[in-house]
Amino acid sequence: MASIEQKLKRDFSKTLFERLHWASEGVHWIKSESLFIAFSNKADREDLISELQAALYAWNPQPSRLLLARIRAEMDELGVLAQTKALSNQHALAHWYKRLLTANGVERRWLIAEAVSRHSERLMGAVLQPVQKFADKLIEMEAQRDAGEICFGHFKIDLTDAATRSKAEHEHNAFVCSKDPEGWHLNTGHVFKAKDEYWICLSPACDMVPAQLSEERRSVFGGRLPFVAVKLVPLKDGRSTPKDIQSNRYIFIQSQSSVSGFCFNKPEGENSAPDWQILYADKLGEFGVDFEFDVFVTKMGKTRLVSEKQHAKVVGQLRYEYALNLTHRLGATMTRVGLDFAGTPAPPTKRDR
Repeated sequence: MASIEQKLKRDFSKTLFERLHWASEGVHWIKSESLFIAFSNKADREDLISELQAALYAWNPQPSRLLLARIRAEMDELGVLAQTKALSNQHALAHWYKRLLTANGVERRWLIAEAVSRHSERLMGAVLQPVQKFADKLIEMEAQRDAGEICFGHFKIDLTDAATRSKAEHEHNAFVCSKDPEGWHLNTGHVFKAKDEYWICLSPACDMVPAQLSEERRSVFGGRLPFVAVKLVPLKDGRSTPKDIQSNRYIFIQSQSSVSGFCFNKPEGENSAPDWQILYADKLGEFGVDFEFDVFVTKMGKTRLVSEKQHAKVVGQLRYEYALNLTHRLGATMTRVGLDFAGTPAPPTKRDR
């Protein structure tokens, strides 16, 4: 047995026995990241399903885990039918695939990412309806009890505590407005850090594809890709939610340990102008290892403006609608008109006197 185990152990999943959980009393069960084991009496072989159900009930999985499990189950059951429906538009599929075949190496990477995203979107659309019905039944069963007690029972999080509630709001805000970085080149909504400063790329996505850069622009800028970037202002008190959170000026990025909040312009002035600049991404904005690239920032030297090369790393990415919101705000700022109004000044106060 020892020799067989030695021979086969390299084939076992390394994550199989990570993060073990088990029952300390009552119904016995053991769970790892990819395995759930229920125990029953050797003499009881009549109804093993009920034993498994009792163990699952004793484990008490979180509702979010149940929803994800339901999505996987529906995908397994309806995957073939959903796939058939997703493949119904043959003309569009042929058009997409021809673009992949005829594109060059650089442009092909962008088109592949786009095609995979569209295929997965069509596949998921077919299984979401039964999952939504399952979620409705789940919530209806639990909605009769106190919501705070239910959440504490599932997540062990007390949302009546102010600090805990603030952290929950921050994590929610980060989840709805940002996501993990993706792609192979700099794009609209990428938030990057260079020399302890945070920037966000707000150039249109069509201008950021290296393969679509015209030969004329290549001859002017060489291997550098010009783009519009706004310097973000980190929130001083990252633990509290701004009172004007709905002013469409704030974004939140989830890091490994915490949530970082930023403002598009000065937090104390809603109508203040953002600090925007034209930056230049080296190698047409293509990423190196771990979403890293070099960027050129124009700064004042001793006697003239100089272009300073800085190493940058993408730390987050806004979801499309949130990136588009900031792009529109920047456009409105850059096209505002100064109006020469005249008016009667307000009467002086006692302090003015």
